[in-house]
Amino acid sequence: MEVGCGETEVLRGDGPPWLALQWIDGDPLPRCLVNNALELVWANPPAQGHFLKGRDIECYDGVITLSNPGRLAAFAKFVLGCGREVSTFCLPRDNGDGFLLFRAREVGRHGGQRFFGIAFHSSEPLAEWRYADLNIAFQLTRSEIKVVEKLAEGHTTDEIASDMRISIATVRSHLKHVYAKLEVTSREGLFSRIQPFRL
Repeated sequence: MEVGCGETEVLRGDGPPWLALQWIDGDPLPRCLVNNALELVWANPPAQGHFLKGRDIECYDGVITLSNPGRLAAFAKFVLGCGREVSTFCLPRDNGDGFLLFRAREVGRHGGQRFFGIAFHSSEPLAEWRYADLNIAFQLTRSEIKVVEKLAEGHTTDEIASDMRISIATVRSHLKHVYAKLEVTSREGLFSRIQPFRL
């Protein structure tokens, strides 16, 4: 598969391992596999798209690199220092707008090489998050869920009202019901309650 930086290994097969890879391939979170030389083995479409943009992290001649070379040594040390437990790394964005947050771990060894799974996302306030079944967990309505998601993205009640084309009073009414259903009294409490449901 081409990722704008040369060929990566084409993974083919059937059975559970192949199905697992197909499942991960459809994940909206950028994910990739690299070896101990930071050579790209596989990347899902969101990661490929990110690499093609050439911002912050990219793929050049088949190797994962950073657009700011001064941070590459720390990133390589992070990846190569990963064991079987998940490790994290925070990379300041080149444009100064937040960070890229990485989670990685060693996923296996083969042919004398180590292989690492890396997932990453932006810390930007408007980064899009999904929440699992808030309607089932807390009996929230669709409108209440939308208000909660907008708050979690950093929007004000005025912005939510404008975006949803409802009055500020309606937004406040939704929030009052949300607070009651989640048994919280503040936004901090709300965010704490929904955090475990973030995907």
